[in-house]
Amino acid sequence: MFEEIRSVGKHFLIYGFGNILSRIVSFLLIPLYTHYLTTSQYGTLELLELTTYIAGMFLALGISQSVMRFYYDSDDPGKRHEVVSTALLSIWVIALFGMSWLVLFSPGISILVFKTIDNAGLFRLIFITFAFSLSNEIPFSFIRAQQKSILFTVISVSKLTLTVVLNILFIVGFKWGVRGIILSGVISNGISGILLTAYTIKQTGIHFSWTRLKEMIRYGFPYIPGGVGMFVLNFADRFFLQRFASLSEVGIYSLGYKFGTIINGLVMDPFFSIWRPKMFELAKKEEAKDIYSVMLTYFLFLEIFVALGISVLIKDVITAISDPAYHAAYKVVPLILLSYILWGGYFHVQVGILLSKKTKNIAYIVAVSALSNLIMNYILIPRMGMWGAALATLVSFAIMFILNYLISMRIYYVKYELVRIVKLFGLALVIYLVSLTMKANSLFILLFMKTILVLCFPFVLFFLQFYTPREISKIKEIAPTVARFLKLTH
Repeated sequence: MFEEIRSVGKHFLIYGFGNILSRIVSFLLIPLYTHYLTTSQYGTLELLELTTYIAGMFLALGISQSVMRFYYDSDDPGKRHEVVSTALLSIWVIALFGMSWLVLFSPGISILVFKTIDNAGLFRLIFITFAFSLSNEIPFSFIRAQQKSILFTVISVSKLTLTVVLNILFIVGFKWGVRGIILSGVISNGISGILLTAYTIKQTGIHFSWTRLKEMIRYGFPYIPGGVGMFVLNFADRFFLQRFASLSEVGIYSLGYKFGTIINGLVMDPFFSIWRPKMFELAKKEEAKDIYSVMLTYFLFLEIFVALGISVLIKDVITAISDPAYHAAYKVVPLILLSYILWGGYFHVQVGILLSKKTKNIAYIVAVSALSNLIMNYILIPRMGMWGAALATLVSFAIMFILNYLISMRIYYVKYELVRIVKLFGLALVIYLVSLTMKANSLFILLFMKTILVLCFPFVLFFLQFYTPREISKIKEIAPTVARFLKLTH
């Protein structure tokens, strides 16, 4: 079992490197964005991107989600290539057709979202970005299915580098504001889309199967209402804030939300980049359920540890790096972090639903959670503003996790390590509450004290008897290697 865990860990670190670099760059760009974009412009950018997200959910037909599942249905390279090529050709046709219609109706969409035609030009640009972005999905799924984590990371980092350079040029140099950010997305997604398509076709050849496409759409179609529900859960609160508060509050909340989703880039995205294909691969092994169980514990350990660090430090960090107009964003970050820990758990425990191909259950779960989110947004946001939005997100994600856990366990029972998981959450809460009482005359000293407090987390777990004897043995095995590495770095 530890061999499989080691394999997942290796790819996780590689994927994680790219994601950590991406988050560091995003973090360093925050002073730039908050200086050159007002809170209202930041809110405008958020709503533009979210509108594109909605279009993508309907047009993609769940095909990209189907690739991974059908790729592992056969060990025959020819059939695997047929799956990928069919999906790629279909997505390109859909992307070009969808982009044409969206660009045509941009004025009407601008009026619908912003109650003005003034942003029609921005919508046209971002819909072009959408077409290229959609075309990237299948090649990236193919690379993950091949478990080529290094190649995936190199491409992602290269795309990120180009985007950052263009953002700085267009925002600082040309002072194009929101338009500059969108234009950089057009260029970077366009280049990566063309190159990734060429790479994929070279690997798979050009094949197309109507039968295979129908199977993938049938499997992926439940992801569409599920995707709509996930959009509601993640982003509908921005539109409620715009209606019941202001674009400025949308901008402040969006910045706090982005800090809350850092956990996705640092833990969830790299983990599931390797775990999704690995999960299907492991299903045939006798010890599969044991691996699924312990991997949830390890996954939550990482998520909670990272989320704890962000929650403890976030107020001081946002105050130090952002314009004063954005300082209130820190208030919602802990609630958003907890929401996304539950979201990560939701994806992990749906193993029974995915292995059984009963994906319609996902649609039901997300629909119930999304409906509860809409109701709570409508009730809470007019009264509590962005606090209400964050609270509605947390409760909705909790409902989604619980429903998914109950249904998936009925289909495919896995004995998860609930006692150990409770210890993780309990200790994190205690440390967070202690951090709220800490004060110092110097920001540097305060950050240092809080960092030490957070780093106590894995060590205190030892005294809570969190680690198993086998895990302690493994830690003792690697400790000398870590010590040598640290010595060499000095």
